[in-house]
Order: sequence, then structure tokens, then C-alpha cells
Amino acid sequence: MFPDGAASYIEKLGQFIPITGGTLRTALDMGCGVASFGGSMLKEGILTLSFAPRDSHKAQIQFVLERGIPAFVLMLGTRRLPFPAFAFDLIHCSRCLIPFTAYNATYFVEVDRLLRPGGYLVISGPPVQWPKQDKEWTDLQAVARALCYELIAVDGNTAIWKKPDGDSCLPNQNEFGLELCDGSNDPSNAWYFKLKKCVTKTSSVNGEYAIGTIPKWPDRLTIAPSRALVMKNGIDLFEADTRRWARRVAYYKNTLNVKLGTPAIRNVMDMNAFFGGFAAALKSDPVWVMNV
Repeated sequence: MFPDGAASYIEKLGQFIPITGGTLRTALDMGCGVASFGGSMLKEGILTLSFAPRDSHKAQIQFVLERGIPAFVLMLGTRRLPFPAFAFDLIHCSRCLIPFTAYNATYFVEVDRLLRPGGYLVISGPPVQWPKQDKEWTDLQAVARALCYELIAVDGNTAIWKKPDGDSCLPNQNEFGLELCDGSNDPSNAWYFKLKKCVTKTSSVNGEYAIGTIPKWPDRLTIAPSRALVMKNGIDLFEADTRRWARRVAYYKNTLNVKLGTPAIRNVMDMNAFFGGFAAALKSDPVWVMNV
């Protein structure tokens, strides 16, 4: 969906979204193809996690990983995507063909769960002003309005919304029957957890998560997030973990001669990430880390 190239497409998005300046750091690209979007976003300091289903193009994720871009095989089906609530600053779909309004807008509700308050949703291609998809485009706008998303721009076949910053707006009367989740719902419970048809309240997760209230990148990397407050002595543990991994990575490089920081290593997986201190210690190196 980039007839003029991904770089030109991102430059156009930058007219409506703060691509530069550190406001945005984490992005999710749904139905990524060969991840040209994610690759180009790296140049802007935005780390994009790209996913696509295992289908007739199942080799595309292998190709993406060989390009050195974060990606894995995944699809929106009957379960939540395996990420906690409010994990991404930007969610992007370019011809991903996800029926966001199907099943009472369940897929849009899942996107809403993952998107940080004040974050941006970009959908390019069908059904945005697409021939013979007028109803689908109308329904997509309707569900976004029901959740009080602000339509920032419609440029050709690209639509950009901004999620509201807080709980000031509740799902209003709508054809999708959307309601707020009750207190028993944990929006960060996502491992083999069935999709919910209710909308997650921002206040259901302790802490500050909205764009504009969290530190910009790269300050965000070393300042303890609000989620750390859930743990006993979480701030102290976070800071100690950051210092510990800075020492360990220096040891890996200088004593063990692990080729971190060189073109020899690009894709890294941390199998016991905890706070992500190992990945944080590699911030200046040409690598990306999949934290598990």
C-alpha cells in the first residue's frame, strides 16, 4: 500500500502524527507483509513490532526477520493478542484486511485495548474510501465515534484516529452494543485469553499511560514506568535491574568478546526479560531485542 515507497508514506503520516521527537516509541503493524513500514520507522526512532498470519505467504515473516526487523507469526482470531493493555503508542494497518467491525466490533475493541490513551490508529486501504465498501467504511467510522476516537485526517485511502486520553468519554448509544468492562476484567490478561466484547477503562490499570504523561524516548528507557508501582519496591527493583544489566553487557562485550554492538548480531531474544534491562543496556547498539 505504498505506491511511492514506505518512506514517503511515513513522511505523509508525519503531517498528522508526531513521528519525530520521541513522543512515539512503540508501534504495532498488523498484516505487515514484508515489513517495509516497520523497517522505515526504525529510522525515525520508532520500534515497530510487525505480525502477519501463517498463510500462503507464510515465508514473509521469515523474510522480515532476515531483514533484521521485529516480527512474528500472529493473527487476530478468537483470542487476545499476547500483549498487556496500553502497550503501543501507534497501531498501523495497511491492507491488513482485518474486519474491524465484525462480531460487534470485537476486533476494534481489541485494538483499543492495546492502544495507549492518546495513541494513534492508522488504517490504509480497504475499507477507507474504497470502491464498493461504503458500508464497511461507514461502520468503521461509527465504531470509532462510539469509542470517542478523534478522526484526525482522511487522506485518500488512509484514515488516522487519535484515542481519547482518559475515561472522560464512555461508549455511547451505538449499533454495536459496546459497553464498559466490569471490575472483574483484567485488560492485561492476554495469554490464551478469549477476546472480550467490552471496552477497557483507562482507570482499570493503575498508573499513568497516556501519551503526553509518560516520558519521551529515550528518557522512557531509564525512568521506571507506572506499572513498576504495582510491585513491592518496584521502583528500586527497576533501577537496580537497569544498573545490573549495564554492568553485565559491558562484561559480555569486553571480557567474553560477545559481538554485541557489531553488524554480526542483529536479532536478539531475551528469554527471561523481567524489566527489559538487558535490552535497555543495548540501546546504542544496532540490535533489537524480543523480550519474553
